[in-house]
Amino acid sequence: MNLQKAEERLLSDFEKRQGEDTDEFYADFARRTVLFEVKKHSTTDYEDYAEVLYDDPNDLVHADGDIINELSVFTPKEFMNLFPVTKKFNGSKFCIRDYFSTMEYVKSLPQDKPISSEHIDEFLMKYENPDIDNFMVDAMMALSDSLRKKTGQGLIEQWAEKEGKELKPIEIHEGVNGQKFMIDENGRSVPVKEYKRRPKYIRLVK
Repeated sequence: MNLQKAEERLLSDFEKRQGEDTDEFYADFARRTVLFEVKKHSTTDYEDYAEVLYDDPNDLVHADGDIINELSVFTPKEFMNLFPVTKKFNGSKFCIRDYFSTMEYVKSLPQDKPISSEHIDEFLMKYENPDIDNFMVDAMMALSDSLRKKTGQGLIEQWAEKEGKELKPIEIHEGVNGQKFMIDENGRSVPVKEYKRRPKYIRLVK
């Protein structure tokens, strides 16, 4: 999906239909806009997204908050049409959410009423969809960066201090065959899987 072209079509359609001034028009525009904003997080690394588009991490926190507010006005049915639940069925085996746990939670809510600001945070945390996952991870990273800038501590540092835990730096080593590894607390080597950057379908321009 080329998000740059999608954005151009979105703005072009808005200009063409602006004179309609109907609830249906604005609802359609809201759906397409929030879909575009969420999918940005699946096609761009957080560091690039934050550095190119935002000078201050607090601005990114506010932007993410606006997206979350927009998502809260959709009904569960509308939300599932925009972001289909991932058909992953083995969550109970690993004690993680999956299709079944997501649907069980979604069905517990009124289907034809907005999710609301009261439930949206829990809804997003319990919802299984890769675009929502990427958005929520980036939102948490932005919040952590914002807190670190204000207090000198991010979310993990604040948690460690509250729980009396010691955070130890992780040293990554590289073997003669190029395989990277770390040493665990028992002195054993543990392979390190390389992080794959998300594909870049668009070039962000500030």
